[in-house]
Amino acid sequence: MSKLNVLKIILSICLLLGLSLNFSTAQLVLSTKSKKAIAYFQEADLYLQQRKFPEGMALLEKAIEKDSNFFEAHLRLGSAHRIMLNHGLAKKHIYKACTLRPEQKDLAGAYFMVAEYFFKENNYTVAKEFANKTIQYTIQESLKSQARKVIAESDFSIAQLAVAPNINRKRMETPLNKYYLQSFPVLTADGENLIFFKRDGTKPTDSEDVMICTRENEKWSVPVSISDSINTKYNEGMCTIAGDGRTLVFTSCKRPDGIEQSCDIYVSYKRGSEWSVPANLGNNVNSKYWDSEPSLSADGNTLFFSSDRKGGLGKEDIYMTTKDERGIWSVAKNLGKPINSIGREVSPMIFANSQTLFFATDNKIGMGGFDIFYTQINDSSTWSPPVNIGAPINTSENDVSLFITSNGQKGYYSIDEKQEGMMHYTRGFLYEFDVPPLLQTVLKKTIYLKGKITDADTKANIGAGIELLDLATGKVIQKVFADDITGEYMVVLAEGKEYDLHVQNEKYLFHSSYLDFRKPEAFDSKKADIALKPLKLGNSIVLNNVFFNTNDYKLDQKSKTELLKLAEILKKNNPIKIEISGHTDTQGTEIDNQTLSQKRAKEVAGFLIAQGISPTRLQTKGYGSTKPIAPNDSEVGRAMNRRIELKIVAK
Repeated sequence: MSKLNVLKIILSICLLLGLSLNFSTAQLVLSTKSKKAIAYFQEADLYLQQRKFPEGMALLEKAIEKDSNFFEAHLRLGSAHRIMLNHGLAKKHIYKACTLRPEQKDLAGAYFMVAEYFFKENNYTVAKEFANKTIQYTIQESLKSQARKVIAESDFSIAQLAVAPNINRKRMETPLNKYYLQSFPVLTADGENLIFFKRDGTKPTDSEDVMICTRENEKWSVPVSISDSINTKYNEGMCTIAGDGRTLVFTSCKRPDGIEQSCDIYVSYKRGSEWSVPANLGNNVNSKYWDSEPSLSADGNTLFFSSDRKGGLGKEDIYMTTKDERGIWSVAKNLGKPINSIGREVSPMIFANSQTLFFATDNKIGMGGFDIFYTQINDSSTWSPPVNIGAPINTSENDVSLFITSNGQKGYYSIDEKQEGMMHYTRGFLYEFDVPPLLQTVLKKTIYLKGKITDADTKANIGAGIELLDLATGKVIQKVFADDITGEYMVVLAEGKEYDLHVQNEKYLFHSSYLDFRKPEAFDSKKADIALKPLKLGNSIVLNNVFFNTNDYKLDQKSKTELLKLAEILKKNNPIKIEISGHTDTQGTEIDNQTLSQKRAKEVAGFLIAQGISPTRLQTKGYGSTKPIAPNDSEVGRAMNRRIELKIVAK
């Protein structure tokens, strides 16, 4: 710390404590009668004037030994310890001074310091007592306002701690937490990879890198650099990853391609096992100011971040940008009220359901410092009033960098743990905790579906476009791509809907899966490998998202989502001719089943014709119950047999 900065701190503390800015005690009437104590005090002043704090503080200790009620010595020693960031000793001596002069008008600043110290220790009764003293004796409106906030937050904290659940919070075990600082943890949707940033040294200028480790047999592997193309000689910090685990967005500072070499946000894409060279997200997203702490939605198309750029409501505000079909990010938009304020809003985290946003702020009533809040977006795209997530996740310290797993059950964040003394901090430990049941009920549960896309004939891995569609609306909820080297994919689904998982590669017949997530208790994360059939004669697929009512051939409204996709594919593959076949289970008479299956096939063909597909490209046939694909002795088997198939009959 420079001498200039030390002087500034001394001046500000002296002003707050009501002390003379002149360290000289020549004209000061002291409270002690001990000549030895006075001599030590005066000698200490000489050292303090020269910024020789250890020597001066040692002499003040001797003065107090001679007179334990030496008011000025306690006050001066407490302020010196505060300058040196020895907050435990600062509190001890400033508190002692305040108890010696409990009703002194010019000690309002000292009373407020005591209120803050006791608040940090969760001693809210004493904190409120000294906050009220501050209000009583100060004429500064800003100090009164701060004292009122201590009182309000004390009352809030008392209420929160009275109902706080046990969240089984624990510091993460070795080999994690081995660096000087580790923070901003995020996990892939399947929970198998943990990514965070670390700093080895004690200085903010020391190198920072993005690290990754893998869960192996319920244990985390040794963290390693995520990629040499991402980590460089420049600082790489807070990061976020899309639901498919293949898009990484992170912060890096002072890179040559940065905007005025500030802290900017970058993106890198994973292909196979390699990450691409990061690209700056550009002027629509970044500014010449600090842009950091990104959080990416599960589909990778919406990005939240914190920035201190001009034009915001406070020092740092939360901004949002979206990516269009061309991959272009929109001009970042300030989220405004009720999220942002004249205070500081940082560390956004969009939950996997893309509807719940967590963030930290120091400008709302909470438990002290930065508290974590959540807000939810509604159908009109407006955010609800933020809600404090309460104790025990929030504490009297700064609480930021929260991450909650996609199933809503586990939470991760970092906690700063400090030691006494200037520049001697042990900080940034990673913690894991159980998400409280009440908070779990706020979150719409999400699960992941992952697997590999392969060629049904050769078994080779292939790339493919994967869309997750809301069957009720036909809206594309998520669009990802299976890796063309590994064939791997992963999508995230939120509870409360029926989905069509649509997989397509232009050289293959498409695949569709029906996913019912209206009853989340019956639907869990799972693996689903998908083999695509090449576009060749005789190959067929089941249209898994075409629905009819019992004993009826009229298409259910939900069927239109899949059939519209089918019409698009047929238009792109104009020479292909297909047979649409209807199938039933064995319930009912053979004649009735054959008639029903034929009508259903014709109903599908009629829909496609209405979308512009030539009737000459479509054949229909009803097979009744003659071609089962599962036994008819259970409802599950019978449901599989009641189906519409598509088969290529000409190219």
